[in-house]
Amino acid sequence: MTDCNSIECWDEAKRLAGLIGLGPSAITSCIRFLVRDESAGCISNVSIACLETLMRSHSIRTCLYFATDTYRKEELANLPEFGHHQMIKLFTPGQIAAMIGLILLYRRIEKGCASTSFIPLGKICQKFALVGGAVGDAIPAIGLANGLLLGALRHLSVAMFLGIDEKGYLKHQRALKLDNRTFDIDTEVALWRTSHAQISSNMIQLLGLGVERAAEFSETYLNISRPLNECPAKLYKHRILLHWLETLYKTGQIPEMAHRGEFYPSQDASEKLFKNLEIINGQEEKASWISIRSSDVEMKQHPLLAQEPKVASSESANVLGEVLSDISREDLNLLEEASK
Repeated sequence: MTDCNSIECWDEAKRLAGLIGLGPSAITSCIRFLVRDESAGCISNVSIACLETLMRSHSIRTCLYFATDTYRKEELANLPEFGHHQMIKLFTPGQIAAMIGLILLYRRIEKGCASTSFIPLGKICQKFALVGGAVGDAIPAIGLANGLLLGALRHLSVAMFLGIDEKGYLKHQRALKLDNRTFDIDTEVALWRTSHAQISSNMIQLLGLGVERAAEFSETYLNISRPLNECPAKLYKHRILLHWLETLYKTGQIPEMAHRGEFYPSQDASEKLFKNLEIINGQEEKASWISIRSSDVEMKQHPLLAQEPKVASSESANVLGEVLSDISREDLNLLEEASK
């Protein structure tokens, strides 16, 4: 049997993840600055300026608006306007980075697959991302950003197999369904010389969402059968989240299991989680914030989104100019294209 953690597997994963491409520098730079700010504990002027630029894209602004509507619905209802200033008040830099990264990644993979076979996989991916985000948001020890990414990336990584080998992917999925399984790393390696664990790790690094996170995710996926009480501390939260996700997806119920106290949501957080899950489950037939297009939105129903974002201040424009080249109309068109 092929070693699923071999150098060859990692090399092939890097090659496949590389097929996605980096995307516009305005997006990837913004993600990297936000991730850096998350570690620093405060948002920088550079990140604010980059986010302001991204939100000139109607597509990205629409996605972030509906992400806010999903996780900060009450707060959004009380806002006089919606733009980058509101985003940084409602979410941490790392949470915003995860949202932007997931939007970009989902769109580029969807385009790469260019097949109706992606539709069911895309729905599952979105469901796991939305629920993962809600659970992570309710349990600070997990966090919204980790919830979104850990929930989505296994499925987005598997989509790379669909993109390069649709026939083999569909045959593999049929076999998994007969065995009542969702993933099989050994078979993935046998068929495609790598696994979703390695691909997801490379995707995270490609987007600039953190080397440490990339290593933790891949280690979690590769050791999914390890007993929970034997998991090292850095992987424990990921395993807890995956258990929540699988249980909620299969039963619709919160898992009954004994685990560390910090991984139980508080009473208030539990109530908010139930509300969020009701919203998510009630919108399964609609496009989520990850996949929604601005053309799908009836602007009259969302006056905050219909308002044009404020023009960049001279101060933030100067800050941005130190980092990125001037954002031209062509640059904005590229942002729009990347996020459609």
